[in-house]
Parts: sequence; C-alpha cells; structure tokens
Amino acid sequence: MKPAFRFVCTFAAILLSSSPARAECDLGETVTTPVVFAGDYHEPVIVGTVNNHPFRFKLRSSDSTTTLHRAAVEKLGLQVKQNATNYPGVDVGTAFTDNVVAGAVSRKGDFVVLDEQSEFYDGDLGATMMLRNDLELSFADGYIKQSKPKGCFRSFLASWDSKATVITFTSDVEHGDLRPWFWVSINGMPIKSTIGTNMRYTMIDAKTAARVGLTHDMPGAREFGEARGWRDKPQKVSAVPADVAIGGYRDAHATVHIVDMDLTGEAMVLGADFLRANRVLISTGQQKLYITPLTERMFAQ
Repeated sequence: MKPAFRFVCTFAAILLSSSPARAECDLGETVTTPVVFAGDYHEPVIVGTVNNHPFRFKLRSSDSTTTLHRAAVEKLGLQVKQNATNYPGVDVGTAFTDNVVAGAVSRKGDFVVLDEQSEFYDGDLGATMMLRNDLELSFADGYIKQSKPKGCFRSFLASWDSKATVITFTSDVEHGDLRPWFWVSINGMPIKSTIGTNMRYTMIDAKTAARVGLTHDMPGAREFGEARGWRDKPQKVSAVPADVAIGGYRDAHATVHIVDMDLTGEAMVLGADFLRANRVLISTGQQKLYITPLTERMFAQ
C-alpha cells in the first residue's frame, strides 16, 4: 500500500471511530389502558383520575379540548366558575384541578366544564391529552396504548406488521390542536380527514360528499336515522357505497355515512367502525399513521 493512500485510510478510520454513534430507537415504556364500550351506542370509555379519584372519560379524538361534566366535578367538591366568552350571552364553566390522569398522560389546571351528564362517563378526553404521546388504537381488542419513543424518527414503528400502510398527517400544534389530518380518497378524489374515536360510524360532510358523487338519493343509498347537528338540529344520515382508499389501502366496496356537519369544518371523520376493523398507530413524533387491516372490509358493519 502506498504511504499516501495508507494515510488517507488511517485518517478516515480515525474520523469514523470518533464520530458519535447514531442514537438507537428507544420505544420507551408503553402504557396499556382497557377500553370499555358502554351503552347502546358502544361509546369508548377509559377510567382515569381527577384529583386522585376515579373518573370515566369518553375517548373523543375528533375534538381538540378535554372537558368535564358539571355533576361529576361537583361531586368531587370542585368549584365551577362561569367565564364570559366572545359570544354575547354565552358563558363557559371551568374548574381548577390538581391533577387529571388518563393513561400515560397527566395535566393540571383549568378544564372546561359542560352541563352534560351520562350514566356511562364523566367527561370527554380530547386530542390535546389523547395525542400528547404516540397512540395505538385497537377497538377490536379493547385497548389503547400510549408511548413516547425517542430516537425513532426514521424507524418503522408498526412492529406487529411489516406491511402496515403508512401515511403522513399534519396537525396544528402551534394552536394546540393535535388532531391528525390526512387525505382519504373517495371515488378517486381526495378528502381531508381525521379520526373520531367518539363517532360510531365514519361520517362525511354532505356538501363534501356531493362533490365526489355521494348523495342521500344516490343508487344504493339507504336511510340510517338521524344525527344531532349545530344547536341540536336533527340531520338526516344515509349509508352509501363508496370506493375508499387510504394510501395503498383500498376497499372498492366500502360503506360510509353522509350527514350535514353544519359548522364543524370537518370534511370526513373515520369513526369506530374503522377502528374496529383496523389496528391504528398515530405517531405524533413522526407525524405518521400506521394502519393494519383486521378484517376483509375497511369499515366494520
């Protein structure tokens, strides 16, 4: 070996040996929390705590904010304060808490209090708490898993399925909205979508649906009851056939539901029928969804 070449090789070896090693992916601790499906509408509920007292939360990922029910917080001895809003004559209640825990996530301070009551749950767990960590949802197996991986930005996180569909999403972290927004193709046209653990079925806004050829009176449509919209206004719901694709994952004979969503601004929400038929990991660190089908259909019937 020539001296000059030997010097280059030796120098390169020194550089490589002195370079910091790439950080390995550390999945960290995973916290598994059972999900109970309560009532006739199979509402997904987990048990957490408020000020160290058991507190039942409905999983509500389609909403950003976590809220508590007035009767439940007053039963714990918490004071509810009424605060004026920017809307004339509309106040909002808040209660100060020492600690609210839901699975792996905890938070203290003021929470919005609503004049709602349910025999099955005491409040709603919104995306601001649900998605502070990576969140795995498996309604078919009755659990959620929360974790906070480190050094895993380029790692494939669906350890259970090397062929899982992976798509990217965005969220408005700057304004405290952690909901994942991504594109779903309906009849070949993209619709901005998110995941709604609280929605019994996958819903598409009626105006958006009409742009991709889905209407209440289309061939194959069937009435599916009513939903409550803005100011509790009843809205017609129809189940309609559609060709649905999420990345490379496609169901050409899917059934989705259309309803006028009024002022929600949400074009499409993948509901519990999607989460019962698929195992889903929402990686907040990577801004990616990992999806594994559990059935032959994209949406459970």
